[in-house]
Amino acid sequence: VITDFSPASGIPGTPVTINGRRFGATSAGGALYFSGDGGSVTARTTAWSDVRIVALVPPAATPGPISIEAPNGPATSSTDFTFEAPAPAIFALHPPAMSDNGGDYALTVAGAGFDAGAAVRFGAALPATTVKSSAEVSAAITQATIAVGEVAVTVTNGDGKVSNALKFRTYKGASLAMTSVNVGVAEISSGQADVPVTVALANAGEAPATLGALSIALTKPDGSAAGADFTVSPQFALPETLTGGASKTYLFLLSYAASPAWSGTVTVAPAATATDGISGAAITAAPVTGSFKALKKSAVAVIDI
Repeated sequence: VITDFSPASGIPGTPVTINGRRFGATSAGGALYFSGDGGSVTARTTAWSDVRIVALVPPAATPGPISIEAPNGPATSSTDFTFEAPAPAIFALHPPAMSDNGGDYALTVAGAGFDAGAAVRFGAALPATTVKSSAEVSAAITQATIAVGEVAVTVTNGDGKVSNALKFRTYKGASLAMTSVNVGVAEISSGQADVPVTVALANAGEAPATLGALSIALTKPDGSAAGADFTVSPQFALPETLTGGASKTYLFLLSYAASPAWSGTVTVAPAATATDGISGAAITAAPVTGSFKALKKSAVAVIDI
């Protein structure tokens, strides 16, 4: 006979004490069920005596009476146990972080126990939430809610229960800056080889920048391209990653044609493109130029004596 039990409600895993008589001295040959198990799933017991049983609420429990199959016969409680759904739980966020230059994006929250009314809280913001399943919800993060720093992400179910919090960080996006262009000499004579040209780049952001391309364009004094008269040899391999706050100098070797038909000041204009290593956003460096003077060989007169 079951006389009473406590507590009267609980979530899965809650220990419930059932008091009564003639349960049997041990659990041998006995079993205890919460309504909803249909007698097929046994609740785990942690204590069993003739007058008291302690059992853990099983995950499949639903509101209803508690029943016992004891050696001395079955027993059912006269009152119902109220099953409480547990609070939702968050296990992971995808993406796990973002840069502030990525624009709007969807934040996927993986976990358990999400109900049809689940809503994501992103810091102080309440983004539009789509419930995909009890294990996944998606939040629409807009540019208006994006700020550099760390925020807590939680999920609140329709019944008001709130999940654990996971931290989400927004980084200052990668920012590629061209800080200098230097030619190793002021003047280059025709036929001169392996003149060093260095281009210094810096990433002023927090997120890494993946440098995908770096080149230099050469322009004659009249504005036309001078590339046909020079050989430009990069002394580096791309792609390469510049971590946040890092800088690096890249070397080109420049060779002048043996017999150019012109001379004058040549403008050196590097071009660099990269992507943010977190958001994937394309970034470019504002151009900085350098110059040198190209000299053609003077004709030498030969006089016969």
